[in-house]
Amino acid sequence: MGPGRQTPGVRPKAAAPKGVEKKEEPKRADAKNEPPDLVSTLKPTQAPDTGTSIKPPQVTDPGASVKPQPAPTEGTLVWTGDLDTGQEIDLGSNSIKGSLSGTLPGVPVTVEVHPAGVRIVTAPGTDNRWRHLVVHNDGKKQVMVLVKWSVLQ
Repeated sequence: MGPGRQTPGVRPKAAAPKGVEKKEEPKRADAKNEPPDLVSTLKPTQAPDTGTSIKPPQVTDPGASVKPQPAPTEGTLVWTGDLDTGQEIDLGSNSIKGSLSGTLPGVPVTVEVHPAGVRIVTAPGTDNRWRHLVVHNDGKKQVMVLVKWSVLQ
């Protein structure tokens, strides 16, 4: 092609503005319009030394710093439901009628049961691993039984 003529689809190269150094474009591998090899045109750079360094976070053993919480020395069980006169209920059973909040701690305890018409039939002890308390209603129908327990010292 003669001077002044352009190849269709190819733009002429523009001159770099004054004060700006023109960088040479990477050459194409062949005439099939494949992209240039950019990896070979990259130059490694080094970050400036700022005098500070980043330290990785310290990993600690989670079990080493966690201290076990002391077990409670007293507590309360509250049972609600229908306990008719002459009925018994095991407050340590998994299949209890009514609703129970709280549990016995599984260690030697003393217990106090309220109201006065409800008495202890089977106290927490070694044979039930300190987890069961059976009470009997000698009075009128009850809808709530309150048990206060304290760990034996």
